[in-house]
Amino acid sequence: MPSRPAGSSSSADLPPGAVIAGWRIERVLGRGSRATVYEATQLSLDRRVALKIMCDRDLAERVRRLSWPEHPGAVSLFGSGDSEYGPWLAMRLVPGETLE
Repeated sequence: MPSRPAGSSSSADLPPGAVIAGWRIERVLGRGSRATVYEATQLSLDRRVALKIMCDRDLAERVRRLSWPEHPGAVSLFGSGDSEYGPWLAMRLVPGETLE
């Protein structure tokens, strides 16, 4: 597994097969200045998710304190936490094209 301290802004991708807090990395979906989003598998439920690994701990803390909406137009949040690679959010994987 690559070495990347928590909170690092490194752009090093986690390799497919790496496991973070019960989520197995499958591939990179996108990258921004504050986070990298991976397609991952929740091992306990064999469920595909979008796993966002954030570089900014303060931003991650603010996001986790938000009241996440339950609405057909909002992506479901399955979990959040911290890892050696930074804070993470696990969300419903929405198939389709990117917004680019």
